[in-house]
Amino acid sequence: MKNKPLTVCGVTIQPGEKLTLAMPTPEIYTCAPLHIPMHIIHGKKEGPRLLVCATLYGDEVNGIDIVDRLLGLASLKNLSGTLLCIPVMNVYGLINHKRLLPDGRDLSQSFPGSEGGSFGARLAHLFSSEIIDHMTHCIHIRSGSRHTYKLPQVYYHPEDLKAKSMSKAFGTPVMVTSEDKTGFFYSETGKPKVPTIIYESGEALRSDEYAIKLGVRGIVKAMRELGMVRVKSKVPEASGTPFITKKMFWIRSPLSGLFHFVKKVGKMTEEGERIATITDPFGSTKRYDVTAPCAGMITAINTHPHVYEGQGIIEMAEVGPPHESPIEVPDIEPNVIDHHS
Repeated sequence: MKNKPLTVCGVTIQPGEKLTLAMPTPEIYTCAPLHIPMHIIHGKKEGPRLLVCATLYGDEVNGIDIVDRLLGLASLKNLSGTLLCIPVMNVYGLINHKRLLPDGRDLSQSFPGSEGGSFGARLAHLFSSEIIDHMTHCIHIRSGSRHTYKLPQVYYHPEDLKAKSMSKAFGTPVMVTSEDKTGFFYSETGKPKVPTIIYESGEALRSDEYAIKLGVRGIVKAMRELGMVRVKSKVPEASGTPFITKKMFWIRSPLSGLFHFVKKVGKMTEEGERIATITDPFGSTKRYDVTAPCAGMITAINTHPHVYEGQGIIEMAEVGPPHESPIEVPDIEPNVIDHHS
């Protein structure tokens, strides 16, 4: 069936058109106008309206590259439905590579926003009213925080079956059910307004090729699952199936010192297995072996060699009974996360 015209930010896009728009945002006190660029591909055929957005925090860089590569794919020429991409949501934070908005608020905590609220609430209201309310599905790209490398993983609401099917198609090593009620997961009913998955991978302020490539492939696979594109050989299937987990937790450093990890991100551990060592930075023989409290998978790791007592150093996911064919995770590069020799 032929697609219908779509109006976004006051601009009407006709079926078959590809446009780049700039959404005006609240001004800062220097009176400098700022805009949020977005790219819209409105297919000739009717289909889902998918929002792909990134850089909710200004220090997240992988999503910008993922969106750039996604928009260059030839498979989008025969798109069914609509693809709306926002490579940078927090243009204010991007300028200074900061996570928060100019008023010190967290954009993620500001949704759904209000027209007369705080700076963050007004920006969130713009996203909600001008963009999100017109979409039928959403893929949000995230990165780990500074000095925290995240294994590629997707989050979805446990009651959202459409989001679950998108997550499976995406093909990350880990799938995480989340009942979070902030950011794009917010709604008054406790579920996202539209089927939403969050892809999180890599580390803030670092471009990670593995995370980027998997992100591009995953989005295309999710689009294929939605019937938006037809892709076969160019998007290989994941070798194995992802782990689905409900419980993730951080292992905290028992003392301050130098952090050396033994097990890499994405690797399985057994209960009691040594996964890291904390040593004295001043040369004494004092050392402490960190062991896994249960069987599971390492899903994130601290990348800074100096840690404080009580600091989260390794994130693990409980993955339940043995898995027959897990998705293979290569040794993560670059070696900024490898302090063990």
